[in-house]
Amino acid sequence: GASYYYGANNTQVRHVYGPWAILGFTKHFFLLSEIDTQLTTLLAPGTLATGMANYQRLDYEFVQGVHLFISDEYLQTDFTDGTTISRVYSLGTQFLPRPHFDFQLTWQKTQSIAQSSSFYDFAFLMAHYYL
Repeated sequence: GASYYYGANNTQVRHVYGPWAILGFTKHFFLLSEIDTQLTTLLAPGTLATGMANYQRLDYEFVQGVHLFISDEYLQTDFTDGTTISRVYSLGTQFLPRPHFDFQLTWQKTQSIAQSSSFYDFAFLMAHYYL
């Protein structure tokens, strides 16, 4: 498939677009993938920044509703500025015990060049209840 986002406020106009795919290798093993181009126009100086975002998630469903995944995220909002790069590598599990409930436990190695060239650890537990 393909996606497109347009956003504007008093300071900038943003376009984000690109292809995405869900590739099933077996009934329980699949890849989620998306790569996007981002065009940001800052209104005050009238400058255009071109960047990209990339997301990959390799997922295996052990039994119905129990997933283990690894993911890779890359973002660079301006190709001319190396400090806009951020990377995230994740290992996680997702549990979908019944309809409308979703639990996800994830550990990440995160790097934001603007803050530091080092990676730091980040973990979270997320719970969703869908109406």
